[in-house]
Amino acid sequence: MSDPIELSVEELQAKLGESEAKLQALERTKTGLLTDLQKRKGVERLVRAAGIDLSSENVEDQIAELLAAKAAPETAVPPLAAPVAPVTASGETQAVATPSTAVEEAMRAQLASMQKQMDKLNDKLQQTEKEKQQERKARLDEFKRSIVMQELEKAGCKRPAHVYALQGNQFRLLDDNETVVYGSEESPVNVSDAVSNLEKDDEYSIYFPGVVASGSGLPTSRSSMPVNDNPFTKSGANATKAAEIINRDKSYAQRLVQQARARGDVDPILARAVGY
Repeated sequence: MSDPIELSVEELQAKLGESEAKLQALERTKTGLLTDLQKRKGVERLVRAAGIDLSSENVEDQIAELLAAKAAPETAVPPLAAPVAPVTASGETQAVATPSTAVEEAMRAQLASMQKQMDKLNDKLQQTEKEKQQERKARLDEFKRSIVMQELEKAGCKRPAHVYALQGNQFRLLDDNETVVYGSEESPVNVSDAVSNLEKDDEYSIYFPGVVASGSGLPTSRSSMPVNDNPFTKSGANATKAAEIINRDKSYAQRLVQQARARGDVDPILARAVGY
């Protein structure tokens, strides 16, 4: 048997409203029926008190004669007594059945079923929202990883995935979901500078290519060149020194250009010499 068509929240709310209105109407009908039933029982008691047999064939004629004889204004009708609930053999009182009981129970069952459908729909919506949040987080994490991996590869890192596995949790996305920084909120560092700092670190420098020392004061991969000594900057351009670095290790020269560009101080002519 196929599952019933699931209703939307709005449709379920509308149906609940309709069901509540129907239930209120049934309650009013039930009250009216109980009142009529009480009146009928009161009339039956009066008829029996008058000595009229309700099972006789001319009971209507007898009642008419009785009413005609008792038509005086002072005739008072005894107050109607409330229906007495039957008592079982054990002494317990049974509920009085009314014509609307079955309909009322059916309506309550329908309301309970609709409430279950609404609860199921709400659970499904919450699960869908949770999955969307997880998917969004995974997408942002992958974007952050791609940015850091790109910088590590540019720096010639031999094992970028390994370095990222060790340091990836230190990188984070800013609120614009586009800018990746390294470190705490108090002192964030851009990705390029963060990778440069990892090159200097004794623990992580082994993952980056070395530069052969020549006695000319050129740096090795484990001793990063100070910013002021970067020959590829506009403020400290040194074509001779830049040419020496390009000849000995072009990848290191490219990293120095990247560092100068990240600070907005790159010399365009020297940058073109290394293909940047």
